[in-house]
Amino acid sequence: MLRLPSHSFWIGCFCFFLAIALQIQTTFFYSFEAYKGLRLCLADLIIPVAGIFIGISLLRGKSRWPLWRVPYAYGWLGGLLIILIAAQVHTYLLYDQWSFWGLTNKIPGMVLISAYFCLGGWLAANLSPPHLIIFFRGLFVFFIGLMVCELTALLWQNFYNYNYLIPLWPDYPLKGLMDNRNVYALFALIASGLLFSFTLSGIKIMPRAVSYAVAMMLPYFLVEIGSRASFIAAIVLIIGLFGFYRLRTLPLLGYMMAGAMIISAIYYTVPERLLLLHHNQLDIIERIDDLSDPDQEVTEVASTMAYQGDNFRLQVLKISKDMIMERPVFGSGLGSSFIVQKEVRGSRYDVIESTPIWLWVETGLIGLLAFGAFYYLCAAGLWAGTKGDDIYAALNRGALIALGVFTVMTCLHEMMYTRQIWFLLGLALAVPIVRAKTHPGV
Repeated sequence: MLRLPSHSFWIGCFCFFLAIALQIQTTFFYSFEAYKGLRLCLADLIIPVAGIFIGISLLRGKSRWPLWRVPYAYGWLGGLLIILIAAQVHTYLLYDQWSFWGLTNKIPGMVLISAYFCLGGWLAANLSPPHLIIFFRGLFVFFIGLMVCELTALLWQNFYNYNYLIPLWPDYPLKGLMDNRNVYALFALIASGLLFSFTLSGIKIMPRAVSYAVAMMLPYFLVEIGSRASFIAAIVLIIGLFGFYRLRTLPLLGYMMAGAMIISAIYYTVPERLLLLHHNQLDIIERIDDLSDPDQEVTEVASTMAYQGDNFRLQVLKISKDMIMERPVFGSGLGSSFIVQKEVRGSRYDVIESTPIWLWVETGLIGLLAFGAFYYLCAAGLWAGTKGDDIYAALNRGALIALGVFTVMTCLHEMMYTRQIWFLLGLALAVPIVRAKTHPGV
């Protein structure tokens, strides 16, 4: 008689495919004037189906509800959603129009990342350590494999002029399967920090040699991806590792330094190849002769064109500062920054490239303090879970380092809705099933 695979087998398959789906992202474009597109993570498609099965399982008593190290976790998530909804209504009261950006992105996005948080918590409360190992092993294998393929292809194109005949990788800078290089850089640093934390804790999810290889590739990866914020975040990663593991971190740091020296030596031999990292700016040379103002310095024009994205961000920040000064406590409403930017600059507008400033502008000091308080409770909960030598303590240490990396990145970009960090927070902040059985009162 044919026997179906065990329940444990299907849970393991779910963990493996979830680990891969979290790393694949695409963009669907909408015709809304105030919104250019909606990023969709492949794991988003899993969330509704998983939610139905988890709900049935909880109602039937077949699985455990998560116990959180964040007090009133569900209340906090619901309260943050209410703040965004109130900010959406505030927009209508102030500008007599609804923000499609808020309706299609920010409010549904808050529901989605809350679902990721809860999914991570449910898994922590119900998965055994072997299932966690399956999840992280699948995550690391897919990430490292993709990174090796991309970096190899980019290195080949950088130093062999075959890219016109055989385009091994079509686009610069590096984006992975995440659609956005800053999001990919954030995920790479989070994944690397978790891998290093497990390795230094003696948790054998991947061979130690693989961790050393990733440490050596990390400088090359950061150079190729071209995300300046990731260099600052990498410093936080190193400080966090050293803070938790002290001298045990030195071999990893040695491999990072070796990788940095190797990539520096390689690029020193053919420095013109660095232009490929930002090929979209090569039109600077072609446009220098077509200046509308012949009295303007060529170097000034070149600088303006090379850093046109930064110049525009500074203009957006200036508009944001004025909006904060006008309505500091209650904010100007969800999506109001687009409305004001269009009034000031015309057709060109963009997101505020800083999550704290965005929250202050659109949800006011009330929203900023509410999100900040939840952030503090998450950090405190992770710190409380770092004690011990098991896989859960290593996970909490890695998650706390990841939260530090995320803090840097989200202050320099609007990245609050990054799915992976919310899932990781839920996974680390829920009391694991092993500890819950040992300490039922936690």
